[in-house]
Amino acid sequence: MKIIKPQVALGLIPKKLKLCRFSYLWEIIRRPVVAVIGAVILVAMPFVAVAQGSTGSLAVYLYPDIPVRDFAAEWRLAAQSGNRATTTVPTGGNCWVWMQVIGDTPGTAWARCYTNGLVAAERTDEAWRGVAYNTLGVGPDFPPGTELTIALSDGQLNMGSFIAVQNVATGETRTLVSITEANPGEPASDWYRSGELVNGLDVGVRTVEFRDVPGWTTPRSQTVNIRAGETTTVNATYLVGPGALLWSFPLGYSFGSSAPAIGANGIVYITTGSGRSLLALNGASGVKLWEFPTLWPVARSSPAIGADGTVYVGSDGVWTGTGYTGSVYAVNGTTGTKRWEFALSANLSGNKDTGSPAIGADGTIYVDAMTPEINMLALCALNGQTGALLWKFAPTFGYLRSSPTIGKDGTVYFGFARTGGGVSYGIYAMNGETGVRLWESPNLGILKSSPAIGADGTLYVGSWGEDKVFALNPTTGAILWEFATQGGVSDTPAIGEDGTVYVGAQWDRFYALNGTTGTKLWEFSTTRPDGNKPSYNHTPAVGADGTVYVHCDSKLYALNGTTGAKQWEFTFTEGYGFPSSPAIGADGTVYVVSSGSGDGTGCVYALYGGTPLANSPWPMRGRDAQHTGRARPWPPGAVSLSLVSEKATIRWTGDFMLQTASEVKGPWVDLAAATSGYQVNSVVLHQFFRLRSK
Repeated sequence: MKIIKPQVALGLIPKKLKLCRFSYLWEIIRRPVVAVIGAVILVAMPFVAVAQGSTGSLAVYLYPDIPVRDFAAEWRLAAQSGNRATTTVPTGGNCWVWMQVIGDTPGTAWARCYTNGLVAAERTDEAWRGVAYNTLGVGPDFPPGTELTIALSDGQLNMGSFIAVQNVATGETRTLVSITEANPGEPASDWYRSGELVNGLDVGVRTVEFRDVPGWTTPRSQTVNIRAGETTTVNATYLVGPGALLWSFPLGYSFGSSAPAIGANGIVYITTGSGRSLLALNGASGVKLWEFPTLWPVARSSPAIGADGTVYVGSDGVWTGTGYTGSVYAVNGTTGTKRWEFALSANLSGNKDTGSPAIGADGTIYVDAMTPEINMLALCALNGQTGALLWKFAPTFGYLRSSPTIGKDGTVYFGFARTGGGVSYGIYAMNGETGVRLWESPNLGILKSSPAIGADGTLYVGSWGEDKVFALNPTTGAILWEFATQGGVSDTPAIGEDGTVYVGAQWDRFYALNGTTGTKLWEFSTTRPDGNKPSYNHTPAVGADGTVYVHCDSKLYALNGTTGAKQWEFTFTEGYGFPSSPAIGADGTVYVVSSGSGDGTGCVYALYGGTPLANSPWPMRGRDAQHTGRARPWPPGAVSLSLVSEKATIRWTGDFMLQTASEVKGPWVDLAAATSGYQVNSVVLHQFFRLRSK
C-alpha cells in the first residue's frame, strides 16, 4: 500500500502573520490529498485552522417584533449528547482516518476534529451498514503529543456503535468512543432574549432551539458552528397563525358590554366602563394614542365612527341628587378633542343608560336614552356636525336596552316597551327624517337585542324575555318566523354571506339558522371549568373566509361557519366578566375586550384572524367596523332611469318594490304592479320614487 505523505501533498506552508494574543495563523494551499487504505480511496480536502482562541460567541435575532416584544420569544442552546472523545497525536505521523461502525442502522453522521480548541478538520459523510471512512487531515505543525478531540453529531449513534481513529502513516488504530450505554451529555442552556450575546462557548457545532409562543409557529431548530474567537449570528422568524395574540392592552378598570370600533385609519376605539373614558389605541401595536374623559361611565354604548372620522359615544346616567345625567359626545378621532356634547338630562329630564349611536347616510346621529325615574325611553336624532337635536320620540316606555339600526331606505328600527293595559315589547319603525312612527311589531318579549338587517331588508332580532329569535317583515313588522333558543338572547345576531343567521343565547347554546326559514343548521356548546353554563350573549363577527368569532365568558372561539366545528380558541386571563362583541379589522385582526367581573382587570386583545370582515349584510355588531348601525347601501347600478319623449321608465335589478310619494318625506306607497320596471307619466308633477326590499 502506497501512502502519499500528507505534509507533502498538502503543500502546507507555515506563515507567521502577526504578533498578538495568538501567535500563528496557518495558510493552506488548496490541493486535495489522495490516500489509499486497502481497497478504500480516501480524498482529504485541505482545511483551515485559525488559532484565535478556544471559545466563541453566539447571538440569535428573533423576528418579528410582536412575539419578541410582547410574548418573550426566546432561544437556547439545546442539550448535547456528550459524544466527544480525545486522543493524542502519536509519533510517526499525524494524518488520521475516523471510522464509524453503526451496526444495522445506516444514516448520516458528521465529525469534527479539534486541537487545542481549534477546528482542525471537518467532514460529513454518509455512513452505511459496515464501515465508513473519512479522512481528517492534521497538519505537521501539531507535533506528537498534541491532544485531539473528536466531536460527533448528536443523536446519530446507536448502541454497539463505535468511533475509531487510524494513523494513516503507521496504520495504528485507536477506539475513541464505544457506545454501550446512554451518554448523559450536556444539559440545555438557559433561555436568552433576541439579540443577547452569549460568550465563552466551546467551539464546535451546537443546536439552537426556540421557545414556543401561543398562536405562533415556532422556528425550526438550527445547527450552528461556534468558531474560535468569532461571533456567530443566527436569524429566526416566528410565523403568525390563526388565534395568535398580536398584542394586549390592560385597561386597569372594569369594562362594560360595548364593542371596539375601528376607524378607516386603523385606530381602535374602546369605551372603558368604570374608567369613564373613550380610549384610542393604535390598531397595529396597541399603543395608547389618547383618552377622552366622558365624565360619566360608559357601560353599553359602543363607539360609532362617522365618514369624517368623528367618533360618537354616549355616557350612562349617574344620580346627581335631583335626577340622572349623561351625554352624547362627538370626538375628533385623530386628536381626541371634543367637537360637541349633547346633554341628555337637559333635553330628556334625566337619563340612565345610553345605547350605541347609529349614523344615517346623511350623517344624522340616532341614539336611545332610558330615563327610569319617569319610565321614559327616548329616541333622539342629532345633527352629526353640531349636535343639535333634530327630533325626539318619547312615548311612555319601560326598561330595555335596544340600540337603533337603520335600513337602506333610512328607516330607523329600535326596540320599545310599552306600558298601559299590560306591558308589551317589540320593534318600532321610524321615519329617519321626521321621527314619525311608521309601524310597530307584535309583542316580542323583553328586548335587549338590536335588529340586524338582511340583504332583502328582513329584520332579525333576539328576545330576552321570550327566549327566541324573530324574523320580521321590514315594511309591516309582521313575524315571518321564530326560533326557540335555550335561554334569552341579549345581543344582535350576525349574518353570513349566504344569509345564515348566527346568534347566541344566554345558556349553553350558539346557533346557526337559515335566514329564510329559521331552520337550525347547527349549534355549538361548551362547558365551563367551574361547572356553570356558558353564556353566548354577545354579537359574533364573521370573517371573509366564513369563520365565525364568538366571545363566550373567558374565551374567544373561532368556528367554521358552515359546520360549527371549532377551529381554535383563545383563553383570556381575566376570567368570567363582561366580555365584548368581537370586531374585525381590514387586515383580519380580531379585536375583543375582556373584563374580570368588575374587578378592574379589563384588557383589550388583538388576535390574528387571517381574513377581513365578511362581505355580508350584517357581519358584526353595528354592521361594519365603524359601527354605523346602517344597512349596506343599494348595490351600484341597481336603479336606472331612461327618458323617452315626455315619459320616463325606471328599471332596477334585485328583489325590490318601487314606492312613490308626493313629498320626499313621504308617506310612501307601494306600486304593486311594479316588479322590474315602471313608466312615469310626465304630467304628474312632484312625484318621488324609491326602492324598498320586499
